[in-house]
Amino acid sequence: MLIDHIVISATDLPGATEFFLRALAPLSLELIDQGVRSASLGVGGKLVLCLQHEPLRPMDTMKISFAASSREKVRECYAAAISAGGQDIHAAPRVQPQLNRICYSAMVMGPDRHNIEVTTYDSNP
Repeated sequence: MLIDHIVISATDLPGATEFFLRALAPLSLELIDQGVRSASLGVGGKLVLCLQHEPLRPMDTMKISFAASSREKVRECYAAAISAGGQDIHAAPRVQPQLNRICYSAMVMGPDRHNIEVTTYDSNP
């Protein structure tokens, strides 16, 4: 599958976390990690949904994350995206501990201001 995870806003992070954990318990969704401004939910340790505490804003743009098989592929995609006209949004390839301790990703702003991310959980450099 090409989609890695989904990130959505939550004005009430504890309430939203509790809702999703309960509503999606039949799918084995569990809390993977939680910080002051985010909660990572997933299945079997695999991130599926990240809730980020921030004011609601119009859903005119989205963040979409695509799965990669290695960190090298993340770096290659980032370079290709920049080369194709994507804008750097201070998200060059790096470990993303706010999402998951081994999450390695890069993100650019693509067409129509959508945030396009490529992610791997491969811990090999």
